[in-house]
Parts: sequence; structure tokens; C-alpha cells
Amino acid sequence: MNQNYFIMKNIKFFIPIILITIFSCAERNTNIGRKVVVKPHYAKVNLPEKNEIKNIDYLSRLETPSEYFYIFPNSDTTIYGEKGTQITIHAGCITYKDDSEVKGVIEVELKELFSKADLVLTNKPTVANRQMLISAGSLYINARAEEQDLAIICPDGITVSIPRNMDNGEMDLFLGQITKRGNVNWVKDSSLTELSMNAAQDPNYEEVSYENPESIWYNPEMLYSNGDNVYEEDYISTYLFTTGKFGWINCDRFYDDPGEKVNMVVKLKETLPLPYKTNMYVVFKNINSVMQLYTADNEIYESTDLPKGEEVYLVTVSANEGRNFFSIESLVVEDKMIMPVVPLKETTKDEIKKRLEELN
Repeated sequence: MNQNYFIMKNIKFFIPIILITIFSCAERNTNIGRKVVVKPHYAKVNLPEKNEIKNIDYLSRLETPSEYFYIFPNSDTTIYGEKGTQITIHAGCITYKDDSEVKGVIEVELKELFSKADLVLTNKPTVANRQMLISAGSLYINARAEEQDLAIICPDGITVSIPRNMDNGEMDLFLGQITKRGNVNWVKDSSLTELSMNAAQDPNYEEVSYENPESIWYNPEMLYSNGDNVYEEDYISTYLFTTGKFGWINCDRFYDDPGEKVNMVVKLKETLPLPYKTNMYVVFKNINSVMQLYTADNEIYESTDLPKGEEVYLVTVSANEGRNFFSIESLVVEDKMIMPVVPLKETTKDEIKKRLEELN
């Protein structure tokens, strides 16, 4: 009797807990396959492999945040990035690296870099073996399950569409190689297959046949849906390609102007000791291109083969665990340039982002 009395007396307490648990699980499950945007935890920010990291990169906290999506591996799924990227992941094409099947939920990470501010803040200059590139956009795509990085087993397992925001001409496709210092070098890779670089497409993937890229069509009255927002556009022109590898992908072309090229050497007015991380960039005003200046002593920075006569911003960003420093100077690339001396000013993370966004 005492035991039954205890159960009846407390059943009102247990029932709400059981119902909350059931419905909260159901609510989470309904998000599977939908876009889920998560504020990045900086352990997830793309960095070199652990055994390559020499110092903590305090500038990583300025990076463009990633978006995270949760999908099932056994069905075709299209995800939509906040800046217009569309990624179709084909069923059965993502596995563990030992080729074993993924049976649970897959977490897909996407980072979109389309602006000069994105390229600077994420330390992804448009450089291939120190040759200047003009960018139409860079992406980071990765997938994980049970804390393990996954692999693409189909040659064209992922189809990617990025918005063509400007007339950049025909583009090439590159994969990003991360150096021991955490910098990027863009290298052409045969796993990236161009389907159509001049297509205009309806963002509704059911209307598009990837078996026949010519079927991608243009609708002058289409509505572009991006998450919860809908934008009316005259048209949406895209670069479309497939990839069989995860990682950094760049849609760029080499800067092929035959004009004279010159070198630039810059000196920091006040060097900052380790553990400050200091990066310096040449950001072009009239070209969607960002070149990095390299240093051996964190005081003298140099870049080669810059196009003479171009108007640029010289951008310097530095940070340690608790402080940020920033400088932006406007100048013209000249062949007999007096070595600029860059002063750094302490500022906030938000102010750095605001100033860089004004360059776009």
C-alpha cells in the first residue's frame, strides 16, 4: 500500500517530465535535413592539422563563422548557405574514411567567403604559388559523424552552385592546401569538375537535371529563397561544379594583365612580440583580389609581382588573447615606392570587421 500510495502521489510530477522529454526529442528530429545555423565554437574553425600548429592563431576569432547542417546519408539532400551557396549531396556518397557506411546523422560544415572582408578575416588570400588570382568565391565544406571526418566516395558526390555576383569571366577551380604556418596555397585539382560556368538556374533543384547541364534554365521572374528570407531577383547566375573531396575550394582565375609588375616592401612601425599573430594584406580596390605579404621576422613584410598603378588598401591585423590591433592605409602600387611604415592602433573586433566590410 505504501509503495502504491507513493507512486500515485508522485505520478503528477513524473508525467510532465516524460512528456517534455518526448516532445523535445521530436522537435529536434524535425530539424534533421533542414538548415541549422550554429554559432561557431572556435575548436571547429578550420586550422592546420594539430601537429602543424606552432602557435595559437588568435586572429581565428575574427573569422567568418561557419554554418552547420544536419542530414541523413541515405537520401539526396540540398542545403542552402546564407550567402547563396547551394550544395546537393547525393545519397550514399559520403562514408567514413575506411569506406564503411554512415548510419546516423551527418553534420555538414559550410563557410562562404565572397567578399574582400571575408578573405582577409579568414586569412584566405587569392594566391596560387604566390601568383595573383581574381576570386569569384571561396568555400570550406566538410562533413563529420561521431566526431570523425568523412570522405566522398563518388567522383561527383557533391554538386556545388555559387552565385555569380560579378562578371569575372571564365573561372578555374582550386583546392586549398594549408601550410605549416596556417596560410593557404590554391592548387588546381582534377577532383573538381566544371559543369557550367555561365548557367543561370532556378534554385529549386527538382527543376534542374545535373545529367544534362544545358537543362539549367533562366527565369526572369524567379524568387530566390535563402533560409527564411526570400529575395526577388531579375536572374540568378551561378558557377556550377562537382567535387569528390572535402576542404577549401576556390572559384578563381589567374590575373593575366600583361602590364608591369613590381614588388612591395613594408615595415611595421612597432612590432608586436609573440604570441601576437600579425597578418598583412594588399586589398585591391578595383579587383576582387587579396594578396598576402610575407615576413620572416614579424617586422619587414614583402609581396612580389603586384600590378603597377593599381589602387590598393594595405591592411594589417594583429591580435593576442585579449587585444586587437589594426591598420588600413590607401596607396597606389609604384615601382619606386618609398617603403611604407605601418602604424598599428588598438581597436575592437567589431570595429575591425566594420572597417573591412567598407572595402567591399
